[in-house]
Amino acid sequence: MSRRVKIQIGLITAVAMFGTMSTLAIANTTHYLRPNGQGSSLKNWKVTGAPSVWEALDDPVTETETPTATDYIYSESPQESKVDFQTVTLTGVSVVKAQAWYYAANSQPFYVCAGTGCTLTKSSTSGWNMVPFTISTQADLDEARIYFAAPSYLTPSRQVRAAFLKIETDGPHAYWGAWMDGDVYAATNPGLTDAPWDETTWNLFESHAQRAASIVHFGQPAPWQQEFSPTPLELTRKSGSIPLMDMGVGCKIGKVCKSGETVEEEELNRASLSEITEGKYDSYYEAWAKAVAKYGYPFFFRWAWEMNGWWFKWGRDAAKSPAEFRSAWKHLHDIAEAAGATNITWVWCPNVNTPGSTPLTELYPGDAYVDWTCLDGYNEAANTFAMIFESSYAELVGSIAPSKPVMIGETATVENFPVFAAEWIRLMFSTLPTKFPKIKALLWFNWNIVEKGKEWEWPIEWSSARQKAFAETVTSPYFSADEFGSLPPLQRIKPLP
Repeated sequence: MSRRVKIQIGLITAVAMFGTMSTLAIANTTHYLRPNGQGSSLKNWKVTGAPSVWEALDDPVTETETPTATDYIYSESPQESKVDFQTVTLTGVSVVKAQAWYYAANSQPFYVCAGTGCTLTKSSTSGWNMVPFTISTQADLDEARIYFAAPSYLTPSRQVRAAFLKIETDGPHAYWGAWMDGDVYAATNPGLTDAPWDETTWNLFESHAQRAASIVHFGQPAPWQQEFSPTPLELTRKSGSIPLMDMGVGCKIGKVCKSGETVEEEELNRASLSEITEGKYDSYYEAWAKAVAKYGYPFFFRWAWEMNGWWFKWGRDAAKSPAEFRSAWKHLHDIAEAAGATNITWVWCPNVNTPGSTPLTELYPGDAYVDWTCLDGYNEAANTFAMIFESSYAELVGSIAPSKPVMIGETATVENFPVFAAEWIRLMFSTLPTKFPKIKALLWFNWNIVEKGKEWEWPIEWSSARQKAFAETVTSPYFSADEFGSLPPLQRIKPLP
């Protein structure tokens, strides 16, 4: 019985422990799984204050709190009840501890067991009682239930007021997040802008994903087009998430860049890699880097992404001279280091390899200048996540930067036919821990975009099936939530264990 629903998740602790080369230490995750159904029984315990046995026991309490006395189950005769629970996907994690808890209102004895194929044990203690059990597989958790049995006539009645499963899993192991576009919700909420600026957009996306994002993706213009703005970073940090900032190469000073430019217009309007390397914009980058250092808090920074493709001016520049791209990257990195902006986590993010793209090996600036590697890739036809990413991923972790964690900076899928996108999403999340263990962050591109003469089906809300699939899988304990608002200043962001 699959009962994947939104569950209450609590991190035991989330303590970031950084030194110059330290890693992020985060505690295991505790899940409180509430009753959400019951197995068949000829003589269920009687119920007071609720429509069913399981609804009488689903109080949102922990083992340190007293449940309400207004609804409960009771038995004064030979009766039995089997109660089902919510579940959570165990993809990529293991269960460290599994316990069933129930609250007995008095010490009248009855029998209880928990898990699957369990053995009845006698209970005669009032208050909270715990029964340990073992979870080895997903099926063990999906089928887990608690079983109450009152085999004889006794007075006063036996009474149980609440029950839950408490599961502790190792992890989380990876960050997750999205670019959250307000236009996605224009039909019902016109005028929304992007997260993190627009709280409504952010709340809508997370309510549909049923999980708080640990990374929020957005962009800022080049420094001579806009001075450093801490606003989106602070909105993100104060919510507990980590900012991921994109920055392109920018327009030439005195020029105006606009969407839909032809290649010829871009060549005229946009700055070149050689101009950056030669120092034409140094004063702007230096002022920007000093402001970043003054701000202090950590964020991911994706400069000149997808540089191996031809659709951006900087990609065409890089194709003509990969060495020029490497030099420009190192130049900006050196400016930031000189300003003390060690809160920048540098994310080098090409697109997945495509026919005619610039070889990745020619564009990598070197381990001293990159903190995370990254890949962007989309399913525009009928390719699985693995088919899209496996070749480029193997190149990153095998020869280019084997010591670096990997981020998926942008990904999404077309619909194709009604069930394909949902299955694509489920397969993506399920293959990450096994086929792509060095992917330590994944960002969904939740954006309404018209490109190549069509509107692309990137948002998770494009269909109810894909939204449901996304919510069911991103709630895996493999992925972190918004627990990172107190990362120490002037430190780089490390991968989760």
